[in-house]
Amino acid sequence: FWIGYNAGNGFSSYSISSGQFTHFHPQQDDLSNSNAGTITVITKSRSNLLWLGTHGSGIFQFDPQAGTYTSIQQEQGLNSNYINGIVADSQDNLWVSTADGMNYIQAKNQSIRQLDMDLVFPDNDFAANALYGLGDKLYFFCKNEFVEIDPASFRVDASPPQLVISGFMVFDKEVPVARE
Repeated sequence: FWIGYNAGNGFSSYSISSGQFTHFHPQQDDLSNSNAGTITVITKSRSNLLWLGTHGSGIFQFDPQAGTYTSIQQEQGLNSNYINGIVADSQDNLWVSTADGMNYIQAKNQSIRQLDMDLVFPDNDFAANALYGLGDKLYFFCKNEFVEIDPASFRVDASPPQLVISGFMVFDKEVPVARE
């Protein structure tokens, strides 16, 4: 079992066979950052990595075999550092609910994409809001909003659409567009 704690106390694993707890903290060298140790959600991916959502320090990827952490925060593209839910789909991609909306993290390159879904909370209070359902469907909610996601139908645009300017106006008068 993996157990996350409040008030900056990190997280623990509990072994049923030995009855022993092992304690961890994402920033063991700097315990003054209580946000990093306030674990709101723990998700285990198919590749046996743990994804730790925090209350103010984004996400930590924890490799239990190596004992290493990788931090993912707003500076890398998360909508918010306040994490409410993390769900790994069947391809190990992550669907992350934050206080300011949804993110999609692609497993193969850990690229972060902000999703255009109206799941924004009025404040940074924690609200667990993610479920993995039947048929590999994912469910997220916020106040009166409820979203069902079918990851198999989700397509990541590798490149943005090509921009084409077909007309240009200055003070309501058309100006010819030069073609090359």
